[in-house]
Amino acid sequence: MRTEVDFDVVAKGHVGAAGWRVAVLLAGIVAAGGACGGSTSSVDAGPSVNPDADPSVPDATPGMAPSGPDASAPNGLSDEFNGASLDTSWKVTRGELFDETSVANGELQLVVSKESVWYHGDAGPALWKGVAGDFKATTSVHVHMDGDPSRPPGSYQFGGLIAFDPDESQHNYVFAVVGPREGLQIELKTTVDNQSEVTAQGWGSTEAELRICRVGDRFRLYTRTVGSDSWGEPAISYDRPDLPGTLNVGPFAYSLYGFQTMRAKFARFYLEEVGSEADCAKD
Repeated sequence: MRTEVDFDVVAKGHVGAAGWRVAVLLAGIVAAGGACGGSTSSVDAGPSVNPDADPSVPDATPGMAPSGPDASAPNGLSDEFNGASLDTSWKVTRGELFDETSVANGELQLVVSKESVWYHGDAGPALWKGVAGDFKATTSVHVHMDGDPSRPPGSYQFGGLIAFDPDESQHNYVFAVVGPREGLQIELKTTVDNQSEVTAQGWGSTEAELRICRVGDRFRLYTRTVGSDSWGEPAISYDRPDLPGTLNVGPFAYSLYGFQTMRAKFARFYLEEVGSEADCAKD
């Protein structure tokens, strides 16, 4: 089942970012028992500084995620995470909000516990590569409570894929994530000049394969169960003529509340060129 959610009505109102964040956080604490997928309400929270952030991963300039000459055509930018450390081709935005960024056993692992979110005028952490032109980005992600792969993470803790405008004077992006909202769900989001629209669909698993495919101004977001051999129809499509020809694209994770720790494991990250809309659903 797919549910359209208007968080402007639920959370933002006319009290400003700090006010609605605190108000809904108090409500979310009551529902925090849903760490294994129970129903909760939430909003997004702001950043904090992690003095233990990995110094080997370069951070972005505040207010601007650089791309420019670093942007490339998609082919050659894939990563199967087979090394012992993160490849130096990756860049990170707001890396202090990751507790851990590591590569082990053929997986990228992102650990989050601090309050952070991608919603309206707030933005969380992300790994990315600058991508010029049309592309499809694909990953397989498993989210779970840190230390226990069998347990879902806490409510409103997600991992997935994002494509965002390098100019962050206002936030513009699309993304697909998996994690607990009101039960385990896929969350799909588009944000235009700090105004977010959210679509959620029941999923029933802490694992998913996700894809973002760009052809011109249209972005198709796909979801499928891990191990499936076809993508089917896109879960949602967004027309975004406002987004520039070069975007920052990659895996990311965030935690709305700051009292539980989630580990998101990404088995691979593929970036490929596409010639037409028909290429979006091809493996």
